Amino acid sequence: MCWPRPGAAAAGRRRTDPVDPVLFCDIRSDVGPAVTTVDSIEVQSAVDLIGRLLSAAQAEVLIQRTVADLSAGEVGELMGRPESWVRVTQQ
Repeated sequence: MCWPRPGAAAAGRRRTDPVDPVLFCDIRSDVGPAVTTVDSIEVQSAVDLIGRLLSAAQAEVLIQRTVADLSAGEVGELMGRPESWVRVTQQ
């Protein structure tokens, strides 16, 4: 048997799916993985604190509005509540 077998490399490789480069526009290239990791930990710590200090509804609204950057209308739609309820709950 000769090595490599014809087609062996292609058979062992995972399938790749092309991704639109525009999806990567928000990724900061001026910071390294260490800074990105610390930022992620700080965000998670803030989310944990919000969850401990606020009611479940208030925490959900605040996280969706600030971390996920959703509008009051989008959060209301997700939670099955009017936009005005979201605004009042966030206060």
